[in-house]
Amino acid sequence: MVADVLEGHRVFVLAYEEPLTKKPSEVCGIGLIRAAIRIDKTYRIILQGLARVSLEHCVQKRPYAVYRINPLKEDQPQSKSIQILANNLRQKVNLIVKKMKFKAINLPPPSHSTPAVIPTIHPKNGHSETPLEDFMAYLHHVDQPGTLADLIGSTLVIPGPDRQSILHVCPIRERLKVTTEILCKTYGLE
Repeated sequence: MVADVLEGHRVFVLAYEEPLTKKPSEVCGIGLIRAAIRIDKTYRIILQGLARVSLEHCVQKRPYAVYRINPLKEDQPQSKSIQILANNLRQKVNLIVKKMKFKAINLPPPSHSTPAVIPTIHPKNGHSETPLEDFMAYLHHVDQPGTLADLIGSTLVIPGPDRQSILHVCPIRERLKVTTEILCKTYGLE
């Protein structure tokens, strides 16, 4: 599937598989492959999420599932209460990041099957010393509350069902609340 997508429009839907039914979740994300590398028989991709969609019905099962999709509309309210929720979410993330003990990982030298160039972050070039610090600096400039919740959810929420819970919520106010609740539960905050 990835090979076909890379040869075409580079867009595909990524759906969470429900554990009990083994069927894709009805609400999922459509994304654009920004970068891909093939190592042995496996693709590693960087996917940029574009929108939430709902799966309508399957139109093809082999060699991989293809569904008719319907975009989900997202409200874009700008109110003081939404800004308060967004600021509260940022504060929770700040607490989480401060509690994390981030250590540099010593990577083994590249083998013949890995890319020859490994990007590095240099504090002299305006980047922080850790990726988490860069992430926090980036979050400070995100002005869309829905995007803020999505970035935090996809970066700091590990359990798949919890990520899916955030994806299911289209209204911004509710998404901010759900993301904050899940972060607090996951990291033991009040």
